[in-house]
Amino acid sequence: MHAAPSSRRSVRNLTSAIAAPLVIAGAFAAGGCASAEPGDEGSASRDDPAPATTKILNDAAEQAPPQPRVVSSTSPSRVLGYVNGEVVTYRDVALRLPSRRVLSEDADLATLEKSTFYDILTERLVDQAAVESGIDLARDDMERIQANEVRRLERAGGKLDAYLAERDMTRREWEDVLRRRERARRYMSAAVGLSSSANVRVRARTDTWVRPTDVVAAYEANPERFKVPAVARVRKLTILSDLDAPDREAAVADARRKAEAALARLRAGEDWVPVFRDVTRNSPEPDPADGLIELTERGKAQPWIEEQAFDKPRGALSEILQKGPSFHILRSEGVTPARTIPFEEAQPRLEEELRGRKFDAAYYEVCLSLLEEATVRPQDVASGLREHLSAARRKATDPGSN
Repeated sequence: MHAAPSSRRSVRNLTSAIAAPLVIAGAFAAGGCASAEPGDEGSASRDDPAPATTKILNDAAEQAPPQPRVVSSTSPSRVLGYVNGEVVTYRDVALRLPSRRVLSEDADLATLEKSTFYDILTERLVDQAAVESGIDLARDDMERIQANEVRRLERAGGKLDAYLAERDMTRREWEDVLRRRERARRYMSAAVGLSSSANVRVRARTDTWVRPTDVVAAYEANPERFKVPAVARVRKLTILSDLDAPDREAAVADARRKAEAALARLRAGEDWVPVFRDVTRNSPEPDPADGLIELTERGKAQPWIEEQAFDKPRGALSEILQKGPSFHILRSEGVTPARTIPFEEAQPRLEEELRGRKFDAAYYEVCLSLLEEATVRPQDVASGLREHLSAARRKATDPGSN
């Protein structure tokens, strides 16, 4: 029987351990051979059975198990799965996870890792299909893709070196991620019937065409969605009294004077926005809406605000309204009546929405067909990925499904 390499090493170690005492014993035997009868040594070598050490060595070779390479359960190199023999390790997942610096404290890291793992498995399926179909990227393509990614990082206030350092990622790994993604994108565009490139020779497996009858059906099936409620708009300028002033009555009187001066400017014809910004320039929290309030129904705001919003004509100014130590000025901005968005107005948005849904469903349909043709191991990983893709396809087809 032939021993495995590790078994041979065990045999050699055992041989060394046994050989040393045998050499010493041989030396003593040689020293004492003068008292032996002539011819005894030769007869022993011809007639004695094989030494006991031979059996020991053979047994060791048969029984010594191969020594597997032990990988720590926390090692980044631990294998999570295989896609057609290609290994996916935990490091592949870690490189895609957001930086710990931007993760919220209540983020479910285990769920995020699992989702990322399935995304990588899916990407490998599509990328392998792309390579098999002959899709490859020229050097100019990769340089353009990398430049675009660097610009995207810089627009977000980051730098490539910092991005790589946060993820303990090499530039080669980053380039490999970009290359896989682009190959997968090109393959998928062709597989769902959207590619017109002569360099991508992939047969479409499905399509994303939206029939006009589908758009009409979507419009008629959701009438409430296209009803726009009435909207009343009003602007409010508030002048607060300085409650920390030594003389509170004087502070309240000063606030009233400011309100009266602001109302006089508005009645004189000045625009609301410059007056509002001038009066509130020292506010610790500037209002980007310049005091605009939008109400779609009564009962959501103070009655005196709702009265000005719903019942007064556009441009009407209120008197100075004192509420405690604060003074308010309101101006009505009119009411937009309720209406139903007509089909012609809703059609472009509906078509875009249905097309996006159709693409998502087609994407997962292609991925599921690739999964059926692939070998993903272990089996529980393949089953989990199949369920993940099926659930995503159901959600794309029916956003209300779970």
